[in-house]
Amino acid sequence: MTDVLDDQPVFRFNQRKGILVGFRTPQHMQGINVAGYHEHFITDDRQGGGHLLDYQLDSGVLTFGEIHKLLIDLPADSAFLQADLHPDNLDAAIRAVEN
Repeated sequence: MTDVLDDQPVFRFNQRKGILVGFRTPQHMQGINVAGYHEHFITDDRQGGGHLLDYQLDSGVLTFGEIHKLLIDLPADSAFLQADLHPDNLDAAIRAVEN
């Protein structure tokens, strides 16, 4: 997972309007999703966006809701079935990629 860091593109947006979507996932869900806050942004013109590393919001409209159900469709191919999905450094790897 940390290999992704070397190739992860970073874009900077200044004074852009768009949509920010975020989730807060409890710590016990780490590994299924990213524990803590996880946010993405897309510009109004749909020409840019992605995972947010940092931002300042001048103004906006806040809407929120609670999700109490998570449905996951897992692959059934041999690569997935044989994958090590619980490496010793999973938590550290996720935090390195997300921060």
